[in-house]
Amino acid sequence: PRADVVVAQTTDCFTLDPQRMSYMKDLRIARSLYEGLVRIDGSDGSIVPAVAESWTTSEDGRLWTFTLRDDAKWSNGDTVTAGDFVKGWQRALLPDLAADYSSMFFVIDGAAEFFRERAAATDAHALSEDQSPEAAEALFAESMSRFKETVGLRAIDERTLEVRLKEPLAYFLDLCAFGVFSPVHPPT
Repeated sequence: PRADVVVAQTTDCFTLDPQRMSYMKDLRIARSLYEGLVRIDGSDGSIVPAVAESWTTSEDGRLWTFTLRDDAKWSNGDTVTAGDFVKGWQRALLPDLAADYSSMFFVIDGAAEFFRERAAATDAHALSEDQSPEAAEALFAESMSRFKETVGLRAIDERTLEVRLKEPLAYFLDLCAFGVFSPVHPPT
Protein backbone atom coordinates (compact mmCIF):
# COMPACT_ATOMS: atom_id res chain seq x y z
CA PRO A 1 0.00 0.00 0.00
CA ARG A 2 1.04 3.58 -0.57
CA ALA A 3 2.79 5.27 2.33
CA ASP A 4 2.97 8.91 1.28
CA VAL A 5 3.92 11.57 3.79
CA VAL A 6 2.63 15.01 2.91
CA VAL A 7 3.75 17.95 5.01
CA ALA A 8 2.50 21.44 4.18
CA GLN A 9 5.00 23.92 5.53
CA THR A 10 5.71 27.50 4.50
CA THR A 11 9.36 27.58 5.61
CA ASP A 12 12.36 25.26 5.62
CA CYS A 13 13.37 23.26 8.65
CA PHE A 14 16.24 24.54 10.76
CA THR A 15 17.50 21.02 11.55
CA LEU A 16 16.59 17.35 11.32
CA ASP A 17 18.71 16.53 14.37
CA PRO A 18 16.13 15.51 16.98
CA GLN A 19 18.06 16.78 20.00
CA ARG A 20 18.65 20.20 18.38
CA MET A 21 15.08 20.73 17.24
CA SER A 22 13.48 23.82 18.67
CA TYR A 23 11.09 25.34 16.18
CA MET A 24 7.56 24.01 15.74
CA LYS A 25 8.22 23.37 12.05
CA ASP A 26 11.12 21.07 12.98
CA LEU A 27 9.16 19.30 15.71
CA ARG A 28 6.29 18.75 13.28
CA ILE A 29 8.70 16.98 10.90
CA ALA A 30 10.09 14.97 13.83
CA ARG A 31 6.71 13.27 14.21
CA SER A 32 7.11 11.92 10.68
CA LEU A 33 10.80 11.01 10.87
CA TYR A 34 11.31 9.69 14.40
CA GLU A 35 9.54 7.43 16.81
CA GLY A 36 10.16 7.84 20.50
CA LEU A 37 9.42 5.49 23.34
CA VAL A 38 5.78 6.57 23.33
CA ARG A 39 3.60 8.90 21.31
CA ILE A 40 0.47 10.93 21.86
CA ASP A 41 -2.62 9.49 20.22
CA GLY A 42 -4.06 12.13 17.88
CA SER A 43 -7.66 11.17 18.55
CA ASP A 44 -7.80 11.47 22.33
CA GLY A 45 -4.40 12.75 23.52
CA SER A 46 -3.57 9.59 25.43
CA ILE A 47 -0.07 8.14 25.68
CA VAL A 48 0.33 5.02 23.56
CA PRO A 49 3.28 2.68 22.91
CA ALA A 50 5.68 3.53 20.11
CA VAL A 51 9.18 1.99 20.19
CA ALA A 52 8.48 0.90 23.76
CA GLU A 53 5.96 -1.92 23.75
CA SER A 54 5.57 -1.66 27.53
CA TRP A 55 6.91 0.09 30.60
CA THR A 56 6.80 -0.18 34.36
CA THR A 57 7.50 2.26 37.12
CA SER A 58 8.69 1.64 40.64
CA GLU A 59 6.40 2.13 43.61
CA ASP A 60 8.04 5.48 44.39
CA GLY A 61 7.57 6.65 40.76
CA ARG A 62 11.27 7.34 40.20
CA LEU A 63 12.50 4.27 38.30
CA TRP A 64 11.05 3.66 34.84
CA THR A 65 11.84 0.54 32.83
CA PHE A 66 10.92 0.46 29.14
CA THR A 67 10.85 -2.71 27.04
CA LEU A 68 11.43 -1.95 23.36
CA ARG A 69 9.67 -3.72 20.50
CA ASP A 70 11.90 -6.32 18.89
CA ASP A 71 10.70 -5.24 15.43
CA ALA A 72 11.66 -1.54 15.81
CA LYS A 73 14.05 -0.74 12.95
CA TRP A 74 15.89 2.23 11.53
CA SER A 75 15.24 3.02 7.86
CA ASN A 76 18.42 1.09 6.92
CA GLY A 77 17.18 -2.04 8.69
CA ASP A 78 19.31 -1.75 11.86
CA THR A 79 17.50 -2.58 15.09
CA VAL A 80 16.55 0.36 17.33
CA THR A 81 18.16 -0.35 20.69
CA ALA A 82 17.99 1.01 24.22
CA GLY A 83 21.53 2.28 23.61
CA ASP A 84 20.21 4.46 20.77
CA PHE A 85 17.95 6.22 23.28
CA VAL A 86 20.82 6.60 25.75
CA LYS A 87 23.00 8.08 22.98
CA GLY A 88 20.31 10.56 21.91
CA TRP A 89 19.51 11.68 25.43
CA GLN A 90 23.22 11.88 26.27
CA ARG A 91 23.73 14.17 23.27
CA ALA A 92 20.95 16.43 24.53
CA LEU A 93 22.78 16.70 27.85
CA LEU A 94 26.02 17.87 26.29
CA PRO A 95 26.24 21.67 26.46
CA ASP A 96 28.53 21.35 23.42
CA LEU A 97 25.43 20.58 21.31
CA ALA A 98 23.76 23.87 22.30
CA ALA A 99 20.33 22.20 22.33
CA ASP A 100 17.45 24.47 23.35
CA TYR A 101 15.61 21.77 25.30
CA SER A 102 18.49 20.28 27.32
CA SER A 103 16.82 21.33 30.55
CA MET A 104 13.86 19.05 29.83
CA PHE A 105 16.22 16.13 30.52
CA PHE A 106 17.12 17.55 33.95
CA VAL A 107 14.28 15.48 35.47
CA ILE A 108 16.65 12.50 35.14
CA ASP A 109 18.72 11.87 38.25
CA GLY A 110 22.17 13.44 37.87
CA ALA A 111 21.44 15.05 34.49
CA ALA A 112 21.51 18.71 35.56
CA GLU A 113 24.70 18.14 37.53
CA PHE A 114 26.33 16.39 34.57
CA PHE A 115 25.35 19.27 32.26
CA ARG A 116 26.83 21.88 34.63
CA GLU A 117 30.02 19.83 35.18
CA ARG A 118 30.52 19.36 31.44
CA ALA A 119 29.94 23.08 30.80
CA ALA A 120 32.50 24.02 33.47
CA ALA A 121 35.01 21.48 32.12
CA THR A 122 34.71 22.72 28.54
CA ASP A 123 34.99 26.33 29.71
CA ALA A 124 38.16 25.46 31.62
CA HIS A 125 39.51 23.59 28.60
CA ALA A 126 38.83 26.60 26.38
CA LEU A 127 40.96 28.72 28.71
CA SER A 128 43.74 26.18 29.08
CA GLU A 129 47.03 26.28 27.26
CA ASP A 130 46.62 22.74 25.90
CA GLN A 131 44.25 23.02 22.95
CA SER A 132 45.44 19.78 21.35
CA PRO A 133 42.98 17.28 19.89
CA GLU A 134 44.32 14.73 22.40
CA ALA A 135 43.39 16.98 25.32
CA ALA A 136 39.89 17.50 23.91
CA GLU A 137 39.46 13.75 23.37
CA ALA A 138 40.62 13.02 26.92
CA LEU A 139 38.15 15.56 28.30
CA PHE A 140 35.34 14.01 26.24
CA ALA A 141 36.23 10.48 27.41
CA GLU A 142 36.26 11.69 31.00
CA SER A 143 32.84 13.31 30.53
CA MET A 144 31.37 10.13 29.02
CA SER A 145 32.73 8.11 31.95
CA ARG A 146 31.19 10.62 34.35
CA PHE A 147 27.87 10.36 32.49
CA LYS A 148 27.78 6.58 32.99
CA GLU A 149 28.59 6.97 36.69
CA THR A 150 26.20 9.77 37.59
CA VAL A 151 23.25 10.05 35.20
CA GLY A 152 20.25 7.79 35.85
CA LEU A 153 20.05 6.43 32.32
CA ARG A 154 21.02 2.85 31.41
CA ALA A 155 20.64 0.43 28.52
CA ILE A 156 20.23 -2.78 30.53
CA ASP A 157 20.33 -4.75 27.29
CA GLU A 158 19.37 -4.06 23.67
CA ARG A 159 15.65 -4.00 24.46
CA THR A 160 15.55 -2.62 28.01
CA LEU A 161 15.98 1.04 28.92
CA GLU A 162 16.07 2.15 32.55
CA VAL A 163 15.50 5.77 33.56
CA ARG A 164 15.89 6.95 37.15
CA LEU A 165 14.25 10.31 37.84
CA LYS A 166 15.27 12.81 40.53
CA GLU A 167 11.71 12.70 41.84
CA PRO A 168 8.36 11.30 40.70
CA LEU A 169 7.03 13.17 37.67
CA ALA A 170 3.42 12.73 36.61
CA TYR A 171 4.06 13.90 33.04
CA PHE A 172 7.25 11.93 32.36
CA LEU A 173 5.62 9.90 29.57
CA ASP A 174 4.47 13.15 27.94
CA LEU A 175 8.12 14.27 27.87
CA CYS A 176 9.10 10.94 26.29
CA ALA A 177 6.62 11.67 23.48
CA PHE A 178 8.30 15.01 22.69
CA GLY A 179 10.51 14.93 19.55
CA VAL A 180 13.77 15.85 21.31
CA PHE A 181 13.50 12.59 23.30
CA SER A 182 13.88 10.57 20.08
CA PRO A 183 16.72 8.09 19.73
CA VAL A 184 19.66 8.59 17.40
CA HIS A 185 21.29 6.08 15.08
CA PRO A 186 24.91 6.20 16.35
CA PRO A 187 26.62 5.19 13.07
CA THR A 188 24.78 7.97 11.27
